[in-house]
Amino acid sequence: MLANMQAQASAMGMTIVPAVLQTPEGLDAAFSTVIAAGPEALHLLADSGNQGLTDRIADFALQQRLPSFSTLTRFAEFGGLIAYGASLSKLLVRAGYFTKRILDGTKPADLPVEQPTRVELWINLKTAKSLKLAVPATLLAVADEVIE
Repeated sequence: MLANMQAQASAMGMTIVPAVLQTPEGLDAAFSTVIAAGPEALHLLADSGNQGLTDRIADFALQQRLPSFSTLTRFAEFGGLIAYGASLSKLLVRAGYFTKRILDGTKPADLPVEQPTRVELWINLKTAKSLKLAVPATLLAVADEVIE
């Protein structure tokens, strides 16, 4: 998958430099990888292993003056510039629904696989101002959440 993303990015004149994070203790090493690459932006891939680190990652991006974006919607609350993804609260409600069904006796293999049917756009204007970036009014108009 990474090779495909890198090929697509290359075709658009971009370079993807992955900073692998295997454990929370490896965050500083991942930061060093990012700094060494000298990127123009930071993309945080949604992963259960980094959800508890979003505040530190967003803070790092701000310190490095990097526009940052993620599919973790709460990332914008912690200082990320833009987040575009499924609502965490709605995902948790669905997880509760499936947990109840399993506890009531439904076999997990008999439950349907669901995909989010709606994504949310969150924009952090404080971060945009800090980075001296203008956010177009048309983008603000369609945002689900604007943090000021």
